[in-house]
Amino acid sequence: MSEIRSRLLQALADATPALDLDRAPAGEPPAGENLLSAWLRPWLAEHCLVKVDWREFSTLGVQAVARLATLRAAGVSAIDVDDLYDEDGIPLGGDDNDFDMEPAALYLAHVNRELAPHGMQLLEIGHFEDAWLLVVRNDPAAIRALNVALRPTGLAARQY
Repeated sequence: MSEIRSRLLQALADATPALDLDRAPAGEPPAGENLLSAWLRPWLAEHCLVKVDWREFSTLGVQAVARLATLRAAGVSAIDVDDLYDEDGIPLGGDDNDFDMEPAALYLAHVNRELAPHGMQLLEIGHFEDAWLLVVRNDPAAIRALNVALRPTGLAARQY
């Protein structure tokens, strides 16, 4: 097993609860979004990794996140984002002319506050049109190690 693969698998195991390394993909991890779509998604989808469209996060995306097995096992059955908007549907902290808020900053900071009592948080892996979100433990050292392990693949985990 290569050092890059070994380091990535160990970092994922340290950061992600109940990860089954016996089901890890074979071969070398590809770079960029292929790492997520072709290598990690078949293994981690429904457990701790989900791809969401930011335009639908407040409905379909937040439901997909709440269905992840890692969060259900931690006692999270639903995630509420309704209080992020005023009565006119404008994101709080913004105004009618300010729809350039980065979706990750709006949603993930809020969702991570809800997940904190469960010892979990969401990280955005990479920075793509659709978001790849990974559930991890609230463990700064494990998150730093995950970022180090992702670096050779050209990706980074962003916290909010």
